[in-house]
Amino acid sequence: MKLFNFSLHLTFLTVGLLYATSIRGEESSTEDRETHYKNPPRVCVAQGKYNPNKDYFPNKLEIESESFSVEYHSNYKIVTNRKSKEEVVLLQCGTPLPDRQLGNKRKVIEIPVNRIAVLQNSTASYLTLLGYPEVVKVNGSSSAPFLGADGANGALRKPKDRSRGIKFTAPDEVIDEVDVVFTGHYNPAAKHVTVSEGKEKVPLRTTDWLGYYSLFINQEKRANRLIQETRTNYQCISKRMNELMDRHNAPRYRIGWIRVEPQADYNNHTERWIFSTKKYKKGLSGDVGGDFLGNSTTHRMTDLQVAQSAMKE
Repeated sequence: MKLFNFSLHLTFLTVGLLYATSIRGEESSTEDRETHYKNPPRVCVAQGKYNPNKDYFPNKLEIESESFSVEYHSNYKIVTNRKSKEEVVLLQCGTPLPDRQLGNKRKVIEIPVNRIAVLQNSTASYLTLLGYPEVVKVNGSSSAPFLGADGANGALRKPKDRSRGIKFTAPDEVIDEVDVVFTGHYNPAAKHVTVSEGKEKVPLRTTDWLGYYSLFINQEKRANRLIQETRTNYQCISKRMNELMDRHNAPRYRIGWIRVEPQADYNNHTERWIFSTKKYKKGLSGDVGGDFLGNSTTHRMTDLQVAQSAMKE
């Protein structure tokens, strides 16, 4: 049985790689070439120009996700993360808050955002796929250290506050400089928004979160196309891979998903190698003709050689 060790982040494999295979030169649109790797314009409604009868979001997100929902209004969106039970109001900048009562627990964020702090590993990957990595102004993610000026050394993450159920948060000076902070764990603090793609059980469901992020930068049209292309390619590649494996009676690779956690204050400056047991990774491993390694290796290891030995067991 062959052995294969994945150390790349899942998002780039399930979404980025599959999307990349779908883009051929003759199919790339002018819109792609012009918008890729550029900041989304901070287009706000000019003072005195607000029209209550105008639909400020003509391009709607078309997917229906089990994990989140969006309710469109003329100048704002109500986004619900069903996994974290969190609701956020996304208000078109330059327009007034609605007269209706939105509730005290809902956070209001003006969009389109163009200054983002990243605490969740996969966020930077999704924003890159949407064509806007430049919106990441502060990066605490280890999956994309090339984004943001602060690198991926964990310095942006404050220690856990177990009494409040908060795992990570951003320092006040970071919050003051950005429009939104994306984190994988619920935090009631201002500007923090929970993302939950890591809790998905089915691989393709992680792709839907492209739509979630697109809501914050008014790029639903682009997300609709990316999601559809990724789904089509994923199904095609999965079918082809398994057909080839069966036809040639080939041994299946053992696939282990390992994340390297760098030294930082929140982990007592101890580098760790962490095996993942998430269900959607198990599904992805099977879909590409592999055997998932992770059920018996849930522990964290501080030594690379120990981690490599575990892969061979």
